[in-house]
Amino acid sequence: MKKKILIFYYSQSGELYNAVNRIIPESVRKEYQIDYIKIEPFVHYKFPCSWQSFFSVFPDSVLQNTRPNKKINITPNSDDIILLCYQPWFVHPSIPFNSFLKSEYFSEIITNHKVVLFSCCRNTWINSLNIVRTNILENKGVIISEIIIEDSAATDLKSAYNYIKWFFTGKKSPFNDLIDANKKNIENRLHKVLIENCAEKQINLKTHPRFAYEQKIVRYFTKWAKFITKSNNTTAKKIKLLLFQTWIVLALIFLAPIIKFLLIFKKNKYEK
Repeated sequence: MKKKILIFYYSQSGELYNAVNRIIPESVRKEYQIDYIKIEPFVHYKFPCSWQSFFSVFPDSVLQNTRPNKKINITPNSDDIILLCYQPWFVHPSIPFNSFLKSEYFSEIITNHKVVLFSCCRNTWINSLNIVRTNILENKGVIISEIIIEDSAATDLKSAYNYIKWFFTGKKSPFNDLIDANKKNIENRLHKVLIENCAEKQINLKTHPRFAYEQKIVRYFTKWAKFITKSNNTTAKKIKLLLFQTWIVLALIFLAPIIKFLLIFKKNKYEK
């Protein structure tokens, strides 16, 4: 009887499911039975989405508030491999995936199991990976690989524009090219990890060039999220959320390049 790889995923657009399905090599498919387990929230997040619905998830995403998912009634066998697929929303794990991480049954799924992490996103993934990793380790999971496909070649403004445009129209997914460019490398990594049992080292997040930059984003986002949720009045929340939308557009155009320049300057000065 084949061992299993249990793939737990939430994909608002369906692109993450397509991505993980494409990167599993034939050698792994021959050795393992692949089971896909969809994380299903009771609240449906539409895709493509509107401008309003896109930003409406901002406070809960950043403050890591949970919303109920349908219960997953699966008890993995001791030798099953767990593959967790997630995407960041506002540099944090998406609300459905975060709710899965904090569910009462997550520990039963993860404890004492080998875990592979997979995310396909733009270029702000460090904070979300750290949150997912922390939850796994706290529940005694054993991380054997962290696979991140990122749009590292894009500038923040260009990258944000491409993804937001796709999110609102559903056309010209930016993920297809990313998968094509990274497919062979990831297949080789998964073969070594799952067939040759060669676990990879965890990514050193603090030495990543974008670590400090992303930490600043997290601090800004957290202040905004707390500011928005302070009001119990629905109208006041909408006004505050509108202010945030204005701020983030201006920040992408003007603030992000300045912060990046200062961080690079600081890093070069430190290295000297």
